[in-house]
Amino acid sequence: LKLDSTGLGASNHLDREAYILTTKYRSGLFVPLKVNKTLLVRGRLASADLEQVKYAYGKILTEDGKVFSNNFFTDETGNFLIDGLSYGKYRIELSNTKIETISFELIESAETIKAKESGEAEDTDSSEYEMGTIKIEKKAGT
Repeated sequence: LKLDSTGLGASNHLDREAYILTTKYRSGLFVPLKVNKTLLVRGRLASADLEQVKYAYGKILTEDGKVFSNNFFTDETGNFLIDGLSYGKYRIELSNTKIETISFELIESAETIKAKESGEAEDTDSSEYEMGTIKIEKKAGT
């Protein structure tokens, strides 16, 4: 059985998209589908020197130091998008080693927590998280 998750919407994906099923004659079969909801994070890096944020790239680390993604990058004005994050603490390490590591935390809103607890459908806008502008700093002594 193959499933198509392209109709789930932004930041939603199936836990698995392929299942091996063994059916018996005239039997029903229950397939538990788990949809994982993740966040699309938007933000902008800012610096007095535009060259430090223009086309910057690096990696995203989880709170425990594991690499979540090696694909962090900005556009010509420092804007970035990160898809696939969950609520929690993260760090961004840019390839420019003279720049301080950027630490951030994604916190669930009270409305999202209430919707989860009551079993209501979550607002589709809750899958987008706006971080705003993050001012980057040079490491001391560089």
